[in-house]
Amino acid sequence: KRITTNDTVEHLEEICRKEDIQAEKAALQIIAQKSEGCMRDALSILDKIVSFTNGHLDYTNTLEHLNILDADYYFRLLDCMVQQDLSGAMLLFDDINRKGFEGDLVLNGFAEFIRNLLVCKDEKAARLLEVVESFRDKYMATAKKTSAALLISALNILNEAEINYKAARNKRLHTELALIKLCYLQQAIELTADAGG
Repeated sequence: KRITTNDTVEHLEEICRKEDIQAEKAALQIIAQKSEGCMRDALSILDKIVSFTNGHLDYTNTLEHLNILDADYYFRLLDCMVQQDLSGAMLLFDDINRKGFEGDLVLNGFAEFIRNLLVCKDEKAARLLEVVESFRDKYMATAKKTSAALLISALNILNEAEINYKAARNKRLHTELALIKLCYLQQAIELTADAGG
């Protein structure tokens, strides 16, 4: 039986107390999510980050060591998508890319982010939301104001782009094409609705 993210966080907190490690809860939540229910992986990740940070883990240095993009970037990407702000999305991706994050990681991370928003749309399913606590309210509020049709269509575009990423000769262009589609998605949905389906 898989261990829940919460169980993992509690166990890591206990270890940090015993070993006198300074760790923010948000950092432990990131480690727990990354280990996907495997306590051995979680302990190994904790150990590695402790050795790099002199026993002081915070949200930022944990993201850095695990090569995970801060969820704030995905909220900003979604804003660009909803507002059909193509130049904003391109500039944001350029910024992300300069930080060393490749296109496949962005496509996968954004798909996971949108999956979490879809989960939030139904309060019964919201317990399946595994995100850093400080972001939970922002996810719930964003999910409420974003249409399910837009999120599902975006998920399809991201899934297809991720599947074909490896075969693409120009990886950056491939990722940018997915962002272009996402930025004009709202328009495409409206046109389809106007045409009667």
